[in-house]
Amino acid sequence: MKLKRLSDTEIKQILELMDAVNTGHFVGASGAHLDTYIDKDAPGSHPIHLMHLGHELAHRINEVCRLEDNDIVALVGAPMGAISLGAFTAYWLNTLFPREDGIVIQSLYAEKTSLTDDKAPFKLRSSYAEKIKEHGVIAIEDILNSGGSAQKTIDIIEKCGGKAIGVGALCNRGGVTADKLGVRFVVSLIDLNLQKWDVPKGEECPLCKRDVLIDTRLGHGQRFLDEQKQKA
Repeated sequence: MKLKRLSDTEIKQILELMDAVNTGHFVGASGAHLDTYIDKDAPGSHPIHLMHLGHELAHRINEVCRLEDNDIVALVGAPMGAISLGAFTAYWLNTLFPREDGIVIQSLYAEKTSLTDDKAPFKLRSSYAEKIKEHGVIAIEDILNSGGSAQKTIDIIEKCGGKAIGVGALCNRGGVTADKLGVRFVVSLIDLNLQKWDVPKGEECPLCKRDVLIDTRLGHGQRFLDEQKQKA
């Protein structure tokens, strides 16, 4: 199968076709309020588009990181939306840029240790930990907002003895940098400079001020509303 490279415009169009770009009033995992929400679960239901995005991400990773030089043996996807993206990206890395020594890049994933505590660390299966020990690994994210999820993926890679080399992502909407995450590179398919207001730190949200209804279908809007009721 031969696919063409994607431009930034084409990537944004694909995200829109996937219904991944939503406008309104949302609450992110960090508690920040947003006027645009990138639905990280939407791409997983569009495998053809996601395969094309994985193809492009593989090219961009190869442009900044030669697999052999960094002894990359695996991609580790953050739970849960990045798992499919990681699998497609690993497929294309192996197909387009195979390691000369025959080592096949594995598609692995981290898991949550808590379904209710967003600050809880991630975990990695012991069989996965054995595969990455003393080898290079790339963390895969869907949407980079604050970088918290990517950082937890990097932390578990390092805790299991792997070497976190970089991060590949579908979208970087928070300006997350390699320096912030302590890796060599952050590669994303599209960088979006979108509005957000850090309400937990006291920043005023103009959407709240205008009584714009908070969307509870996406993000953490329901949790925010429940917390507000408890405070009342």
